Amino acid sequence: MRIWSGIAVVMGFAGVLSSPVPAAGLEQQKEVSFADGVLPIFQKKCFSCHDAGSKKGGLDLSSYETLMGKNVVVPGSPEKSKLYTSVTGASPKMPKNAGPLDKTETETIAAWIRSGAKNPPPARAGLGSADEALKAGKDGTKPVVLVFGDTTPKTKLFLQLLSDPSLDQSFMNVAYATIPYEKDGDEAKKYKVTAAPTLLILDPRPEAPKELKKLTSGAPAGVKSAITAALKTLSAK
Repeated sequence: MRIWSGIAVVMGFAGVLSSPVPAAGLEQQKEVSFADGVLPIFQKKCFSCHDAGSKKGGLDLSSYETLMGKNVVVPGSPEKSKLYTSVTGASPKMPKNAGPLDKTETETIAAWIRSGAKNPPPARAGLGSADEALKAGKDGTKPVVLVFGDTTPKTKLFLQLLSDPSLDQSFMNVAYATIPYEKDGDEAKKYKVTAAPTLLILDPRPEAPKELKKLTSGAPAGVKSAITAALKTLSAK
């Protein structure tokens, strides 16, 4: 992983693949994301009334766009935001069909609004090795994605394509790792990879992973389609 991290820094695509171990203090300084921090709270506590199908009171909390179109958030000011004031106080008005939000949840919403109520892309949590990715996906809920690359311009372009924001959610739904490609390396032989760049999508069950798709193009539409198909394959078993 160190070798690959070095390659990532040199090529300038550190945003594509995140280090599995953040620098000291980084977690505390990280800006709250709508997708990673706020939306999961809505899914857990608010979707019985305010998803795309229900939309009680005309409020749909299922996406950033539908939320921000309803004037219930004043960026920078939680105290002036109905989204925040309705779920706080001695007797919160919301949610009606679930228990009140806990302190961590309300503080997350407040921090998101206070920081500007922006919508940065979801964080991509890459793992440190193929073995770690396989372990993370072994229960069969997540396909495993392995990206083999080297220092060539072709790999650089490949990874720039993978950094497309349209793939953020797709990468949130898989367990993935980056592997430095070596022609006669053990990992390349194990997964029958003969060139870089290559993206493998694997079904990690049971003991021997099964290859679902092998891509040598990083075109976002093709990658997204392949990941979606892999998720359907796993959910059907």
